[in-house]
Amino acid sequence: MRIIIPSWQISGSRKKRMMMEVAHRIEVHTKCVVLSRTYCGTPLYRAPEIAATTPYNPFIADVWSLGVVLFAMVNNSLPFLLNNGTKVFVEQQKSNGNHFRNDIPSKLIDLVYHMLQYEPTCRFSVEQCMAHEWSIYYLKK
Repeated sequence: MRIIIPSWQISGSRKKRMMMEVAHRIEVHTKCVVLSRTYCGTPLYRAPEIAATTPYNPFIADVWSLGVVLFAMVNNSLPFLLNNGTKVFVEQQKSNGNHFRNDIPSKLIDLVYHMLQYEPTCRFSVEQCMAHEWSIYYLKK
């Protein structure tokens, strides 16, 4: 893949920064997914890898955020508390010890559990979320 950038539009350190970014994007290109280096989002909803400012798969990071939203929808509360400080917040995310209400179906709990895996490589993909028993059952309705 070649990217042509007219040199008359870019100069000095900006040109060097852009070329490093292009090289980085090509280097971390995996399975047709370019790892993102955009570190933004609401702290309570963003994936741990975004908070850690490491290049990340944006699709897998979105699954984390969707897991937080799904948890909040069925529990009327967020799965993690930010008011205890950053270190405690990260430990809460790692533990994945989310507490669901007693009336939540076990299949839904299983889906959210897999969506909120701290390690991105262990987290469900969007396709896995859609193929999950709970999703299939509710998509048929």
